Amino acid sequence: MWLGANPHRLDLGRLGLAVPAASGGASTAQRSEASAAGQGRTVVEPAAEALTDLNAHLDLWRGHLTSRFHYLDTPVQVTTGVAGQGAIVGTRVASPLLADGALVLRLALPDPNPGFCPAALWGEEAQGEVILREAGRRRAVVERRLDATTYRVTLRWDAPATAALTDARTLVLTPAPGTAALGVVVAFEPVSGPGKELYAAPAAPPTDVDAVLASSAAFWQEYWNSGTAVELAGSTDSRATELERRIVLSQYLLRASGGGAAPPQESGLVTNTWRGKFHLEMHWWHAAQFAAWGRPELLERSFGWYRSALPTARATAAAQGYRGARWPKEVGPDAREAPGDIGPFLIWQQPHLLYLAELCWNAYGTRPEAQAASGRARLLGAVAELLDETAEFMASFPDAIGDLAHLGPPVMPTQEFYDAATTRAPTFELAYWWFGLEIAQRFRHRRGLERDPSWDAVQAALPAPEQVAGRYTAVAGSPEVRTDDHPSFLQALGFLPPTPLIDTAVMSATLDWVREHWQWDSAWGWDYPVMAMAAARLDRPGDAVDLLLRQGRRTVTTPSATTPAWAR
Repeated sequence: MWLGANPHRLDLGRLGLAVPAASGGASTAQRSEASAAGQGRTVVEPAAEALTDLNAHLDLWRGHLTSRFHYLDTPVQVTTGVAGQGAIVGTRVASPLLADGALVLRLALPDPNPGFCPAALWGEEAQGEVILREAGRRRAVVERRLDATTYRVTLRWDAPATAALTDARTLVLTPAPGTAALGVVVAFEPVSGPGKELYAAPAAPPTDVDAVLASSAAFWQEYWNSGTAVELAGSTDSRATELERRIVLSQYLLRASGGGAAPPQESGLVTNTWRGKFHLEMHWWHAAQFAAWGRPELLERSFGWYRSALPTARATAAAQGYRGARWPKEVGPDAREAPGDIGPFLIWQQPHLLYLAELCWNAYGTRPEAQAASGRARLLGAVAELLDETAEFMASFPDAIGDLAHLGPPVMPTQEFYDAATTRAPTFELAYWWFGLEIAQRFRHRRGLERDPSWDAVQAALPAPEQVAGRYTAVAGSPEVRTDDHPSFLQALGFLPPTPLIDTAVMSATLDWVREHWQWDSAWGWDYPVMAMAAARLDRPGDAVDLLLRQGRRTVTTPSATTPAWAR
């Protein structure tokens, strides 16, 4: 359990509004609980029944969130932004309730959760140690220590207020009487612990709310101006508005949770699952879009993590008797793979780096000649060794039986419900293996090298996926296809471009069969784009849009996001 759970994620802090426990804004139960605790100026959550007229607006162009509501029949307005660099949030609160002491600001420091989800725990006794290093007229500094992890929180505010720790995890900022507006900047900074090396401190961090909001606006405007989108305003199709909304919103959400120096967390930063670790098989789903929308530099940033993980990946391959580098599934910043009966046998993450590099290469090719040449030259220098080592593992992994190169056993397909000990030749993985090796050969050619004959030999020996009744099976030797979870064999055409291993007519029949027989209550969010991309490759655009916009029990699209089942 320790190996799988560590290192795990940590919510750094929650900044929000609170009410003094003795005030009329606290519920009777909250006042009783606070009285029993016997603490000083205890604060509690505002009573939900006292909140009315709620309105929140997220300005995607600038990254500003403005909330307006009434609390105890009194107006409150909150404007929040996050600086473009560092881990710095700024918020401005305006309300008569601040002036009379009925509302205060609270910074709460949760405990980490080594379990699956959620990220934060709020036990009665706080873990670790919280030290108030400084508490001045307009600034406070808090230090949090948890095992080997230490981080610092610096607060700055722009109006008279006092800061004090009210318990082992809570700092309260109380405006002076008559102060009806308060701007606060909270900066988090790692001191020691796992992942510290991934943090890039800003050279000149903003210290007031206006500077934070300006930094946020500059960051997001540069982002939107650097890439592309699709406008469907002239369409008469009733689905156009929703499709365009998702195109834009998805680009915002994926940049907010990714585009950093490491592969992104499996389910994003709000519903932070799997102990906060990233799963490399999901890296493509989160990050391929950066290159597709014309922002390859954001995708390239994560390639540095692969360079740092290369020694570990090589050691894994060598220990298993293979050449090259075997990329893991579930990992933290240290590249140590979590143990389990699925991850060590999964292989569809292996060609991802090749595919992602190819998308970057193509994206740079759309730019003016000098920019394209510069971007491609930098890319080649950054990934050449990584791609060679990736392909070396792929060429050595198949078992040669007669004239064929077999994937597994043991192997775990993308649809992770099969027995790894007996599974062989999964449909999608066969096509991906051929495609990945082909990309590796292209990158050799781009460096002035000949094709590697051993890689060619493996490509030629890969068998065509098995069929039953004119459609593809999920894995070889098993005519029965499980109809729950991911219909991942559809990724062999759609997620992938055409390859010699896949027949388009057979894949079209397979898509029709999936639509008719799949247990849709078991499907996950990315299963719908899997089907949509397959339909698009098969020149079925109407089906592609229908499938992309389809909703299921486990994934529901709301005005602000697509919400997985475990978040509801």
